Amino acid sequence: MGIYLEEDLVFKVIQNKAFDNLKNGTIEYIFDSDGVTTIFEPEYVTSKYKWDAFQWWCVFKNYIYLQTFSKKMVLVKKNNLTPEDYESLISLLSTHVQQKEICH
Repeated sequence: MGIYLEEDLVFKVIQNKAFDNLKNGTIEYIFDSDGVTTIFEPEYVTSKYKWDAFQWWCVFKNYIYLQTFSKKMVLVKKNNLTPEDYESLISLLSTHVQQKEICH
């Protein structure tokens, strides 16, 4: 459950057991200037999404929601981010993806 910064402002966020299908593993999200990479552990299945694959993002309750045009959802729990990392992630999303006005 950590975040690290690299040259292109890369975020690494781990969602522990957020969904029923993840009971035996975690999803790691890496946000960078190119898009979002997801890594499902322990199998280390990796998916890469460029920013233009995302339709919208929003913040609702304790999560940041990011939806692709194919209706896949990336969820990031706000509690897993420091206030500085939260602001940096919001800035990155605002730069690359349209924000949805109402999220529910």
